Amino acid sequence: MTAWVDLDAFANFCRNNNPADRADLADAIATGCDMVDARCGPQVTTSIVEHVHGGAYRLTLAARPASLTSIVTYVGGTALTKTDFDFSGQVLFRRNGGWIAEDLMVTYSAGAATAPRWAADAAKLIGQQWWLSRLRPGPSQTPVGFLVPKQAEELMDGHELASLGFG
Repeated sequence: MTAWVDLDAFANFCRNNNPADRADLADAIATGCDMVDARCGPQVTTSIVEHVHGGAYRLTLAARPASLTSIVTYVGGTALTKTDFDFSGQVLFRRNGGWIAEDLMVTYSAGAATAPRWAADAAKLIGQQWWLSRLRPGPSQTPVGFLVPKQAEELMDGHELASLGFG
């Protein structure tokens, strides 16, 4: 994905304005942004098309919609009236509280025009951790759980997505 934190701001955060390091710094902040997006959903406006399995009153989506674009049946592609549906967090439901029997293809936008400050700060901390860890001598792999510093985890706390299963 594309980094949504300004590269110059990240370079200043890392106190590194060496032109020779720009490509690596860009990789570092892209890693930070990707990690925040993976844990908390898209932070900047993104269009998502998702197959959702029916058979419930409430269906869990992979991200938090900002707006619904379209809802069609997965089999047959019959367009449903999107105003019959609503969402809260990651949950899609019928406004009348009815059962959603069929599998659906849901198109929605998630994220905002600009990333919230907590997300940008978490991405910078993760990117900085990646940047610093690659400079250490020794094994090329970082220890498990090492990439996301505790401070970034605390910033993301309360913003993480709900799990979609046993994964």
